[in-house]
Formats: sequence, C-alpha cells, structure tokens
Amino acid sequence: MEEETHVHSVLNLLGLQEVADRKVAELPLGLGRLVEVARAIATSPKVLLLDEPCAGLDSQETRELGQVLQRVARQEDTGILLVEHDLEVVMRISDEITVLDHGSVIARGPASQIREDAAVRKAYLGSELSLLGHDD
Repeated sequence: MEEETHVHSVLNLLGLQEVADRKVAELPLGLGRLVEVARAIATSPKVLLLDEPCAGLDSQETRELGQVLQRVARQEDTGILLVEHDLEVVMRISDEITVLDHGSVIARGPASQIREDAAVRKAYLGSELSLLGHDD
C-alpha cells in the first residue's frame, strides 16, 4: 500500500493523474516524456540523470518539462544532472551549470554568469553574441 501511495504522489507531482490508466504509446510525446521521468522518480533516486529530455519536444512541452523538473528537484529533494543542448531550458531551470566544449570544462556557475561568459558564447554561437537574446 505504501508503494501505491508513493506512485500516486509522483503522478500528482507531475500532473499525470488524468492519464494514469492510459498506455504510454497512446500519449503525445510530451506526456510520454513525463511518464519516463515519473518512472525514474518512483524509484526515489538521490540523483536523476537526464540525457536530452527535451529532444523532440515543442516549446510548450519543453517549458512544462522544465517546470516539472524544478518541482521534482525541490519537492523530492532529488539532484538532477541534466545533459541538454536546449540552452533556454538549461538557463531557466538550472541552479548551477557546467559547460563543456569538446570534453573540456570551459565554464561553471549560475545561469547569469554563464550567459555572460565569452568562452561559452564563442563555443555555442561561434561569436561574441549574447546568449538567448540577453544583450550586453
């Protein structure tokens, strides 16, 4: 019974109560991705490793997944290691960011610091342009 209670709390946390009885194959990609996260969270991990969770999602689904990940980190006291190329979601939800370029760490810090880092700009944009529309 305790496991069932935990599963229901995970479904509530991720907003999946309404689709709990449906097959994942019947769900849109964004909801399917949330189910994948729910499955992982149901094991009560201390750290959750997510590799490109936003791949294939539209901007609305990406925003929703980002919000869910923030809730999970705070409410479940779970660390999240996010490997993601969608800079917008990374900048929006991360407390600390480590940026790699060809396997080497080129920057580490909060989003505000990463956004202003010239090496990050050059690696990701090929120039000194501002990241994500934040002009200097």
